[in-house]
Amino acid sequence: MKTIVQDLRAHADHEALHQLEKGITNSLTGLDSTYEALKHGQTLLSKVADTLYGTKDEKGNRDTATYKRQSTSVQVEQELRQLIESTHQAHKTHSSEMRGYLKHFGDTFDRWKTYLFTCYDYPEIPNDNNRLELSHSQMKKQHRRITGQSSTSKFLKNWGEQAAFALELSYETNVPEILTDILRQTNYEVLKKEKQRQQQKSKRRGITITSKKRLTKSLQQIKESWLKNSFDNS
Repeated sequence: MKTIVQDLRAHADHEALHQLEKGITNSLTGLDSTYEALKHGQTLLSKVADTLYGTKDEKGNRDTATYKRQSTSVQVEQELRQLIESTHQAHKTHSSEMRGYLKHFGDTFDRWKTYLFTCYDYPEIPNDNNRLELSHSQMKKQHRRITGQSSTSKFLKNWGEQAAFALELSYETNVPEILTDILRQTNYEVLKKEKQRQQQKSKRRGITITSKKRLTKSLQQIKESWLKNSFDNS
């Protein structure tokens, strides 16, 4: 934009073009350093992703499962620490935005590093919680589709654990056989006790809701009585 205005001024200068160029220059002040910081930050994030998930192949894909089997938690933690330290040394004289970003990144790493790399010693543990968050989204979507209710917080609070198992079961191909085996292996005495526990839980929840409603009604009655007495005394 600035270059275009400069070309226009070179062709036929005008006070309006001068003011426009001045306004563009002022609006861009400080943004160059921010842009450079963002570019360096993107480079760092790409290197972090390579360290945690493995490098990309020629098609841009990562074979994270193989990478995890060939790596250990100590090795990955050491590589990530070296990356943070080398990047910090390389950007000591860079913008305050980049230095602040690196400091935040390093502090976060130090805060969570204790159990952050466990998944490399136990490859069956995923690198992140994306799949878990996706399952929450899928449960909400299914609940809204079945019940028509937009809010799912109460449903997940009461039945989230059961819903997670049911959702996982729905991905299986031999669901009838699995359900048959579950019914055959079910301990109905334990099931009966669990049903009673859930009924008591629902009852306590109902009492709590009723108490809240009664409290609201009682407070309204007190307010009306107070106002009535105030007018009578006056």
